[in-house]
Amino acid sequence: MSAEDVTLSGVGNYGATETTAPREDVAETNVDDDAYAASIEVTKIQNNRRFGFKKWKSRVTKRPLETRSTIVKELYSDPKVVKAPRSYVTCSFGNVIYVILFGWWLSLAYILTGIVLAITIIGLPHAKFCFKLAAYYIWPFGKFVLRIPLTPRLSLLTREAEIVNPSKRTEADFLIEDSGESTASSTIPQAPPHNPRKRHLWCWSRPSFWVFIFLGFPVLLVFHFLVLTLSWFLVVFIPVSKINIIGIRSVLFEDPDRIFITKQGLNTERASHEVILCSYQAVNRYYYKYTVEGMNVILVNLLPLVVASILMGFLDHNNVIPSLVKFISALAAVIPLAYYIGMAITSISAQSSFALGAVLNATFGSIVEIILYISAMIKGKKEKSGGCYVELVKSALTGTLLATMLLIPGLCMIVGGLKHREQTFNSRTAGISSALLFVSVAGAFSPTLLAITYPVQEAVNTTCMRCLELNESRVGLNYSGPREVMFECTDCFFNESAATDSDYENYSSFMKPLSLVCACVLPIAYISGLIFTLKTHKHIHKLAQDDIKASKSAHHSYAAEWSRLKAFIILLVATVLMSLVAEVIVDNIQSILGSSGVSETFIGVTLLALVPDLPEIVNGIQFALHNNIALSIEVGSSIAVQVCLLQIPVLVLFEWFYSVGFVLRFNNVSLWSVLMSTLLMNYIYMDGKSDYFQGTALVSVYTIFIAMFYFIPKTTGHC
Repeated sequence: MSAEDVTLSGVGNYGATETTAPREDVAETNVDDDAYAASIEVTKIQNNRRFGFKKWKSRVTKRPLETRSTIVKELYSDPKVVKAPRSYVTCSFGNVIYVILFGWWLSLAYILTGIVLAITIIGLPHAKFCFKLAAYYIWPFGKFVLRIPLTPRLSLLTREAEIVNPSKRTEADFLIEDSGESTASSTIPQAPPHNPRKRHLWCWSRPSFWVFIFLGFPVLLVFHFLVLTLSWFLVVFIPVSKINIIGIRSVLFEDPDRIFITKQGLNTERASHEVILCSYQAVNRYYYKYTVEGMNVILVNLLPLVVASILMGFLDHNNVIPSLVKFISALAAVIPLAYYIGMAITSISAQSSFALGAVLNATFGSIVEIILYISAMIKGKKEKSGGCYVELVKSALTGTLLATMLLIPGLCMIVGGLKHREQTFNSRTAGISSALLFVSVAGAFSPTLLAITYPVQEAVNTTCMRCLELNESRVGLNYSGPREVMFECTDCFFNESAATDSDYENYSSFMKPLSLVCACVLPIAYISGLIFTLKTHKHIHKLAQDDIKASKSAHHSYAAEWSRLKAFIILLVATVLMSLVAEVIVDNIQSILGSSGVSETFIGVTLLALVPDLPEIVNGIQFALHNNIALSIEVGSSIAVQVCLLQIPVLVLFEWFYSVGFVLRFNNVSLWSVLMSTLLMNYIYMDGKSDYFQGTALVSVYTIFIAMFYFIPKTTGHC
C-alpha cells in the first residue's frame, strides 16, 4: 500500500484483530520456525552450486508481504483499500478496455435479470438491487460498495419499513443524521463485529430472495464465472477477477437493503459502514509476478491445458479433433508439468539431506525426457516403424545437448551482458563441469566413432520405398549385370527391423557390448562427480557474495511453500500426468511428421528437445539478470551432463530388457555438431568472463547447426 493510502480506524474492518503481546511459548515456536525456513532457503541456494542438483531460481519458502515492495503488496491485496480522493485516476486505457471486454455485457446481464425479477412483482426488491449493480459493473472504478451495519436502531427501521412498504425503501433511510432526533441515537452503541455465520439468516423468510435464487442467481453466476475466467487467464486483468469473486461471495447473497453504492467514499455519516468493494484500475501489468501456492500464475493457467490434452488424447477415438491440435496442446502441457516436477524436486532436496537430494535429482531430474523418449520408442515398435521414432529420440538427445551447450548459455550471456556489461564466474568450477562434459560426450559417442572408423554392419539394413525401374535405353540392351542396377531409388532409409541374422550377429559382437560398457561407466562418472562436489571438494563450490546476501534475506522467510509430503505428492501426480501427456504426444506426432514437410530429425532437435527444457532456460535467464552468470552456465552444463550420464544409459539399459530398436549410434551430423559445440563452449569458458559478444557467438553457431538439421532430407517412407 502506498503512502497515499488512507487507513481508516474502525471503518469497514469489523474483523480487525487487536495488537497483543505474543506468548513466550508462541514466540519461541515462531523463532524456531523462522530458523527452519531460513535453513531451507539457504540449503536451496547451496544446492544450486552443487553438481547433480537442479538450478532453481524461484524461492521454495514463503516470503512475507512486509518485506516485499509496494507494487507486490498491491498484487496480493483485496479490492477493499480506500485511498485518498485525489490519489488515484480512474480514467485509463485499461479501464476502457474493461468496459469493452467485460463491463457492458456483465451490466446487461444484471439489467435483464432485474427486468425478469420485476415482472414477478415478488422479486422487486432484488430487481432494484440488480439495477444498482448493473450501474456499478459497467464502470466500477472509483465507486464504493458498502455494507450498512445492523444496529438496534437500523433493525427497528428495517422492520417498520417492511411493514409499511418494502418497495419504497432507500439508502437514506439507513443513514444516521447528525441533527434532530439523531442526537439521541448517537448514543446507541456501535454494531458488534460482523458475524459471517448469521449474515444470511435474513434470506430464509424473504420470498424475493427465493425468486432471485431460482430466476436470477444462476444466470448471474454464469456471467460472473465467464468474466472471472477470462480475466484470470489474461493475467493483467486479475483485478477484475477479484472484483467478481467478491461480488459472488459477499454481494449477491447480501440483504439488498444493506448494500449502499456511492462515489463519495466514507465520511462521518458512513463511518460505521463496511467497505466490501472499491476498485480503481482493471489492469495491472505487474501481475506476471503473481504466484499461487508458490507457482507463477502463468504456469497455473496452463494446468487446464494438461487435463484438456489428456481428455482429447484418450477420449477422441474417432479423431474429431485434428491430430495437430492434440499434438500442440500436449506439447504445451509439458511446460507446466516440467515446472511442477522441478519445484517439487527442489523443495524436497532443500528439506532433506544431501544424499537424498542427490538421489532424487538423479532419479527424477530427467523423468520428463525419459518418459517421453521411452513412450516414443514403444509406439514405434507397436506400429512397426521403430526406425522413425528411434531417430526422433536420437535427434531429441542431440538437440538437448546443442541447446544446453550453445543456446542456453548464449542467451544468458546476451541478456546478462546487455544489463551488466561484463560478468565473471569461477573458471575452476566451470572447468569441473567442462571435464565432466568431455567424459559424457566421449562415452555417449564412442559407439558412433567405432562405427565410423571401423565400419561394421549394424542391426540395420537399407530400405527403399520409391524405386523406379529403369528402361533398357539407360542400362543398355545387352546388360546382364546385377538386377539392382535396373532400379533407381529415391527414398531410402535405415531400417532396424529389416536386418538379417548375420547383421544381428555383427551388432551383438561389436556395437551392443560397447554400448553396454558405456552405459555402465557413464553413471560411475556421475557418482564420482557427486562425491567430488558434495564430499571431498566442497570448498570449490562455496557460496558467492550474491548468494550470501540471498542467504541472509532468507531469514525473513516464515515457512516452506510446499512441505516434503506435499512436494512428494505433487511430484508423483505430475509424473503420472507427464506419462499420460507423453502418450498423447507420441500418438499424434505422426501428423507433424506427415504434413510438416521437414524431417523427423529436425522435429526432434527442436520441438522435442526445447520444450522440456523451457524451465531451465527461464531459470538461466533469471540468474543472468541477477548478475549470477555462473549459475546460468551451470544450468546448461548440468543438463548436458545428465543427458549423457543418465538419460542415454537408461535408454541403452531399457533396450537390453525390452528391445525397441535403439542403437547407440548417432548420425555423422549429430556427432560432429556436438563435438564442435563442446570445444566452442570450453573455449568460451576459459577466461572466466562473459559478455553479450560471446553469447552472440554461441547463439549464432546454434542457429547454423539448426539450419543444417533443417535441410536434412525427409525420409517419409518409414514414418
